[in-house]
Amino acid sequence: MRPSSVQHVAGKPLQVSLHRLAAFIAVADAGAISRAARDMGLTAPALTKSVRELERALGAELFYRTSTGMMLTPAGELFYARAKVALAEIALGATEVAEMNGGPAPRVVVGALPDALNPVLPEAVARRIGAARRGDAGITLRGGWFDQLSEQTRVGDVDFFVSAVPEGAMPDGLAMEVLYHDDLVVVARLGHPLAERAALTLADLTAFHWVVPTKGTALDQLLRKAFRAEGLSALDSWSEVNPIGSLRAVVSQSDVVVATGRLRVRDELSRGLFRELPLRLPAAHHAVGVFYRSHGALSRPARQLLATLRDVSREYAADDGREAAKPRG
Repeated sequence: MRPSSVQHVAGKPLQVSLHRLAAFIAVADAGAISRAARDMGLTAPALTKSVRELERALGAELFYRTSTGMMLTPAGELFYARAKVALAEIALGATEVAEMNGGPAPRVVVGALPDALNPVLPEAVARRIGAARRGDAGITLRGGWFDQLSEQTRVGDVDFFVSAVPEGAMPDGLAMEVLYHDDLVVVARLGHPLAERAALTLADLTAFHWVVPTKGTALDQLLRKAFRAEGLSALDSWSEVNPIGSLRAVVSQSDVVVATGRLRVRDELSRGLFRELPLRLPAAHHAVGVFYRSHGALSRPARQLLATLRDVSREYAADDGREAAKPRG
């Protein structure tokens, strides 16, 4: 197809059925006609026909046909993001209309990065589950990386996600609001060889095994920056332990030192299970935010969960003596 054929349809009404959009999305996600046809319960020729018709309507090739499957062309990648959002919005609208007529409410899908695994989000989820109405579809918590959750949120697969705010530009199509602030701290067990020291530097801790934030997260960036600021190289001996129960067991039975957000281990510190080491880290104070699509409305259950998340964030910030982010209207 000639590139000029794309311009030929520009500005004119475009007749594209939901079936063709769904077929295109299915093939793009599966990477193969045969796999997508099985997922949709269609024959491969029928699915191929739908994709071809969509390409003719748009005047552009959407896929490279290869011996290993179907790959999106640049035009296909551009159209995929728009089509995915459009289908997600239509599906949400249909579910909300059904809810008005007594059907179930839409399910809320919330993402969280490892650096936001502290009590704030789980408490907000627990409150909403406790307040759920009969017929509410419930909540799905999904882990992932920043780029992954950003894309899933942008195309409507995730309603919103929580993460320590990384350095750099905001991903396209997303908005962010700060929920609360936290500090990167280093903790160890009671009775740790360094627990009674009046002051420590990072150099004092390099002989010990570290449990560090998940690689690539904002807290990982902060820790690496702290090491560079003191002229230290990367750690030779380190582990990643995310579940708090597992972390508690590792700390209590060894002399590891743990770099983490203070909120994540607040209960362990207050109960005397962990001891915060007297270490001043540069730029340890950081924001934790919620990220959602900049265009498009959240469902009623998603809005309710977000409002509860803001409430819980303010409560934790007040308990910690800090100013919380102001709620949005």
